[in-house]
Amino acid sequence: MHWFAILLAPLFLLCFITRLPLEALLLHFRVIAPPTTRNWRYLFYLHHMLFSWLALLPFALLLLGLDWSLQTIGLQFPTHPLLVALFTAILLCINIVQVLFTHYAARHVPEIRAYLRQPGPAHLPHTTTERLLFIPFSLTAAILEELFFRGFLITYLLHIFPRVPLVPALILAALVFGLGHFSQKWGGMLVSGILALVFGVLYTLTGSLLPGMIIHALSNLRILLIPQHAERT
Repeated sequence: MHWFAILLAPLFLLCFITRLPLEALLLHFRVIAPPTTRNWRYLFYLHHMLFSWLALLPFALLLLGLDWSLQTIGLQFPTHPLLVALFTAILLCINIVQVLFTHYAARHVPEIRAYLRQPGPAHLPHTTTERLLFIPFSLTAAILEELFFRGFLITYLLHIFPRVPLVPALILAALVFGLGHFSQKWGGMLVSGILALVFGVLYTLTGSLLPGMIIHALSNLRILLIPQHAERT
C-alpha cells in the first residue's frame, strides 16, 4: 500500500459520505442552485453528476495505491445468476406494487391525492425537462453509490480490520449509507440503510456490483412512474 493511499482512503470516504448531506444543506440555504434561479433543479442535477463522476479520479488513484484490481471491488459478472434473478424479481415486485398503490391511492384516496398535489421534495423532478435529466441523474447515483459504498467501503473495512466478520462490515456500511441520506429525514435514512444492507448482501453472495447497480437504478427511476407532485411545463 502506497503512502498516499493511507491518507486518501479515509479522506475520500469522508468526502463522499458527507457529500449528500452537504448538498442538501447548501440547497436548503440556497447556496447552490437557489430556487429563485430559473431551471434550478436542472442545474442541481448537472452539478451533482459532474462532481460525482469527477470523484472517480481520486478513486482510481486510491485503487492504484491499494494495488486493487477492478475485480477486487466487484466489477465483474456475477457468479450466481439464479440468485441475481431472484433478488431482482423480488425488489422489482416491491417497486411495482409501490407504484401501483400510489396510482390507485392518487385516484381514490382524497388525502393522498391532496398530498401528491403539494410540492414534492426539493430534489425530485417537477417538469418534463427535469424528468428527462433525472434519468442520467439516477443512473449516476446508482452506479457510483454501489461502487463506492458497496464495492469499496465493504472491501476496505475488511481490509483494514481483517479480524472483523463480514456481517458487522455489511451493517456498518449500511449505517454509513443511511446516515448519508439524513436530508431525507428518519424515514429516508431507514429505507436507505435497509436497501444498502440488501445490496451489500447481494454483492457478497454474487461477488459482483452489476446486479446491485441495475436494481438500484430501476428503483431510483420508479419515481418517474409516480404521479408528479407539481405542474408540468
